[in-house]
Amino acid sequence: MQGRVRASAWVRWPVLLAMSLMVALVPPVSAGGTASMVKDINPDGSSDGPYDAHRLGTRFLFGAKSSNDALGQLYRSDGTKAGTRVIRLPFPDDVQHMVVMDGVLYLDGDTSTKGYELWRSDGTEAGTRIVKDIWPGAGDGNPSYAVRLGKVIVFQAAHPETGAELWRSDGTARGTRLIKDLKPGGDSLPLHLTVALGFVWFSAEGPTGGRELWRSDGTKAGTKRVKDINPG
Repeated sequence: MQGRVRASAWVRWPVLLAMSLMVALVPPVSAGGTASMVKDINPDGSSDGPYDAHRLGTRFLFGAKSSNDALGQLYRSDGTKAGTRVIRLPFPDDVQHMVVMDGVLYLDGDTSTKGYELWRSDGTEAGTRIVKDIWPGAGDGNPSYAVRLGKVIVFQAAHPETGAELWRSDGTARGTRLIKDLKPGGDSLPLHLTVALGFVWFSAEGPTGGRELWRSDGTKAGTKRVKDINPG
């Protein structure tokens, strides 16, 4: 089974995201008025959340902890205290690596029978389901660092035959597949995925040259190393 590497809390910039969430949800304050907190999700006082906030229709979805010892859960909010609540998912994992495409939130989730895999949610319990068991069985596919590229999301994921490589998904099991095995016989570990100029730009390890700059248009033929910046 693949080991699970969780993003450290500082990567989430919880305080900045919390401020961004409140600014986006709360109506502008008129002159002489005062700003107010939407909801005290964690009365224990932890600052680990909200994080990874995404707009989905008229609501925002984000991760947050309800207590200092709790795992991060998926929340939804319409900007009111009553309308801010946890979405009960079929897994207890610390939700992260979230991205929105065409009104659907994609995230990773862990179950005892399928491990960490790619899930999708429309912001409701009934509308939350697994997309694909990328690493078959209880092994971890570890879908991570997802970004949107047109009508697909591109991310890092692991498979027993290829290791951790570049994958894509259109939100269906059939449309979730490996883009390219960048390092046959090993893990290329694509990191720092960023979309610009119609490509996903990222760092990865190839068969030679160590970790370098790559780009992909979401196809095998269109996935290439840009340059061996540090030769050797």
